[in-house]
Amino acid sequence: MKNKERGMFSGFSSVFSFTAEQNMKAKGFRFSSIGIGLFIFAICAALSVIMAVMQKPDEAGEKEEDKYGIEENLGGNAEEEKRMDTIVVLNNAGLSENILTDFVKLCGYEDMEVVYSDLKINGEYKEFAEYCTGNYKSSIGLQIDVDEENQLTFSYLMFPNTKVSGEFVKGFAQSFELYYNDMKYLEMGIGETEIEILNLPAGITVTETGKDMKETNLTLAQIFIPMVFSLLLFMMTCLYGQSVTKVVMSEKSSKLMEMLLTSVKPYALISGKVLAISVTAIVQMAVWILLGVLGFFAGDVMAQAIYPDYHNILFEIVNMIQKTSTGFSASVVVIAILMTVIGFFMYCVWAGLIASVVDKVDDVSTAMGLFQIPVILGFFISYFGSAAEMNGLIKVSEYVPVVSPFVMPADLLVGKASMAEGIISLLVLIVFTFVLVFVTGKLYKNKVFHRK
Repeated sequence: MKNKERGMFSGFSSVFSFTAEQNMKAKGFRFSSIGIGLFIFAICAALSVIMAVMQKPDEAGEKEEDKYGIEENLGGNAEEEKRMDTIVVLNNAGLSENILTDFVKLCGYEDMEVVYSDLKINGEYKEFAEYCTGNYKSSIGLQIDVDEENQLTFSYLMFPNTKVSGEFVKGFAQSFELYYNDMKYLEMGIGETEIEILNLPAGITVTETGKDMKETNLTLAQIFIPMVFSLLLFMMTCLYGQSVTKVVMSEKSSKLMEMLLTSVKPYALISGKVLAISVTAIVQMAVWILLGVLGFFAGDVMAQAIYPDYHNILFEIVNMIQKTSTGFSASVVVIAILMTVIGFFMYCVWAGLIASVVDKVDDVSTAMGLFQIPVILGFFISYFGSAAEMNGLIKVSEYVPVVSPFVMPADLLVGKASMAEGIISLLVLIVFTFVLVFVTGKLYKNKVFHRK
């Protein structure tokens, strides 16, 4: 690899282009990028569909039968021989005759007749039973009275020598009671919406009025955004940090490196290889994110087809964050992305530094603990710090390079850090990364040539 460039990073472009090309041409890279990407697409699409299915009623326009438990109490279309063909009513309370007739129609029993009788039984049911069984094949009686406590009572009378099921009559009575409770409100001029409110159980909540809705939503945003950024960066560093270590360890012991370092500066070699792996990882992650977003929008279209009135909870969260956060501007988004990308590169260089120091492959797993400590620390500070309101710790962490890539991007987006603070943190991170590249290149060259 001949390179005529001079300076500390002589040969960087050649090392970078060669390593990036080799990584992206690998079958494993393409398979994982497409395979995992399609899986993410399917998962994100399914989220919207599941929300629509959960929000959709069992049937479009909820049936009143379900409201009054007819399906459960009467067993659907009960066998004809088990139900009455006639209900003979003794209406001693002056109840509207349409209520019972309309309920029978609601049940779907078109062949069931409701007959109102003027018989006076005076507590003796023998004459009434003879009248009903003599005029109708399978009948029951229904006596409606107002008792001494001024309470309306419905007494269902079953007669001998009929095949009417007692269970069916009980179920009919239970469903009609629910129906009547609604109808009495309607006759008083109370609408169905008001009836539903009257039937709701009462609950009590105590809310602090000192906080308005905007402040509450902003608090949710300050928890949600750090969670997303910290998880994303944590996954990337865990997935690709070991790849960097493996490459550096395998090539450090190769004799070819001694020849290569005579024409390529060690700083260019280590930074070119690490940056190429980092770019490969970022490209792969970008593909996954893109497919996830496309899957989410595709799922939203399918969800709209399943249930047009469904509410996409994730869209509502995003809209809430945009409306309540003061940090979502183009410049802030750019700084946040740069912090994340350069931070990821810094962690990859850190992994290369660990691999440069270690002499034996067996010692890598132990040494990788030094790599994992700042990654886990940054993850926990960002993930749990906002939720626990540890503002002092978070503010200091914004300027500590080994953890700032986890903390500062999210703080910028939710408005907890200003643009000036973000730029200062970014510059500190860049300087620290440059120093890390220099130290890693020095150690790498010394180990290759076995020099102290």
